[in-house]
Amino acid sequence: MNDQQTSRVGAAKRGVLDSWKRKTGAAFAALAGSIALVIPITALPASASTGNVYVVTARQDGWCPGSGNYVTFVNWATFSGPVTASGGDGGDDIVYPRVALNTSNTIVLAVSCKKTTPMGTSIDIKPTRTGLTYFVNTSGRVTKVK
Repeated sequence: MNDQQTSRVGAAKRGVLDSWKRKTGAAFAALAGSIALVIPITALPASASTGNVYVVTARQDGWCPGSGNYVTFVNWATFSGPVTASGGDGGDDIVYPRVALNTSNTIVLAVSCKKTTPMGTSIDIKPTRTGLTYFVNTSGRVTKVK
């Protein structure tokens, strides 16, 4: 093979290589673009996030009525898609249940009183962030306080 033939073969190889780079570069760019479109769709939805909220069962909302009566213990259970949890707290009228954020949660409350029969209710809430406070009356009415 003479120098002229070698030069033509080299040029042909470079042309094929350049063409391959352009095609694979375009394919890679298209793939990267499609991955960027898929990532937000397949990322965990906000509703899968969990947190805690305060639930208050205060006397002024009808809990443990009567002279000298007060809340001694609050049991709670949360039911939602990603969260099923329960717990309780004694000594005050506030509990801090675990909840799913940005989705509906049912919280069942059982309140023990010093002098009267235990009381209970259930509430449906859809908290948007952790740390929100919900004051609850005996009929299950909720006021969200930020």
